[in-house]
Amino acid sequence: MITTNSINLFQEYAKCSNNPFAIMSSEELLQCYDAEGNPTESRPRSEVKQQPPRWWHGVARIWMINDLGQVMCARRSMSVSANPGKWQPFFGGHVSGGHTFVETARKELTEEAGLERTTDDLTRIYRGSNDAKMVFIESFVVRFNGQSTDLNFSDNEVSEAKWIDIQECWKDCQKNPDSWANIGTAEEWDGLRATK
Repeated sequence: MITTNSINLFQEYAKCSNNPFAIMSSEELLQCYDAEGNPTESRPRSEVKQQPPRWWHGVARIWMINDLGQVMCARRSMSVSANPGKWQPFFGGHVSGGHTFVETARKELTEEAGLERTTDDLTRIYRGSNDAKMVFIESFVVRFNGQSTDLNFSDNEVSEAKWIDIQECWKDCQKNPDSWANIGTAEEWDGLRATK
């Protein structure tokens, strides 16, 4: 007979870190790839992010620009675990299991900035990898001519945002690296400048 006590014991067991089903039931699955960038399987985030890295995974970045040659920069909330309070010149995130880079870029743009766009609105400006971290990166640009107040930062990852001239932003990232997180590669910045 199942009792309330049995259910409570089962619920407590399901939360235990040594329960192999606990991860599968509540943890985000990330898309993994082989060394050539072909999708293979999905694995729990905690496995993919272990150090040293053992699984190739993907990150999509979405750079927001306007017709004035500016990039939307966002300050990371103090409540996020990675780089709290630092500025970042793009939005983005890890590719979830079964998703593509462009789908992830679109999803992250909606989740992090409240901006709805179709995949046709996104232009890829970079495809590369960081071999040491075993991560493939694809970056996209989207045009947006509104104000930062037109965006909706409801996921609590962003505390504020502002437009900065692309070249001035690049210079500040180089001059004040401790104020910035994940500034991207020189190739991404070249692609960004080419689209303005």
